[in-house]
Amino acid sequence: MVSQVVHEAARQPKYTFVGFARPAEARHACGDGKHLAMPKTPDDLQALLGSMSTAQGEGYMSTTWPENTVWVGGHWHAATRQWLWDDGSDIQHLKWAPDEPSGGANQAQEPWLCMLLTGELCDSSSEGSFGVFCELEALPQEPWAAAPAVAGPAPAMDGGSADEVAEPEAEDNAGSSAILEDIAAAIEAKSSNAVQVHTPLPTLDSAPLGEMQQEVVMQKDAA
Repeated sequence: MVSQVVHEAARQPKYTFVGFARPAEARHACGDGKHLAMPKTPDDLQALLGSMSTAQGEGYMSTTWPENTVWVGGHWHAATRQWLWDDGSDIQHLKWAPDEPSGGANQAQEPWLCMLLTGELCDSSSEGSFGVFCELEALPQEPWAAAPAVAGPAPAMDGGSADEVAEPEAEDNAGSSAILEDIAAAIEAKSSNAVQVHTPLPTLDSAPLGEMQQEVVMQKDAA
């Protein structure tokens, strides 16, 4: 029974609404063990849409722009000219809203991915301040379900050494690092002129509805 509960939790990520922010702040708002929502599967998308609908019903979001829009952890990768998740993996399906993406030939000016309450996607510049949903990272596999350890050195593939076998993984890690560097560079390039730092984002657990709505109004006035 415990194992079943663990697997169910791992398959169904929990999305927590924490407030509104611009893209640079949104990517630092979730803290350890969480990251900006990346709904990679249909089940993930439905779970996120359900959380968005709940937030809208409780008054934290609305059906009008921009309070009907949230950031998702995706961005435009100029070098490969494709949309990627922030962890470097490909986005398999993009359901764009009408007339989106609007960046066109200047897509690098609107490199951030956001989503409407309908589940449709839009691109955005760093000027946007949208909802932030944090996603719990996948739970580690329980020790009793891990693959058994193999005694002795790992067998070499195609006559190569263990070091040679490990090279593709090193290349994958380098690729992921490059993606993260691209995100950091984009944030830094925009931050001095476009990204306005907000006050600390309130959380649903600690901020009553009235205080959170007042915080959103203050952030808009400051912008």
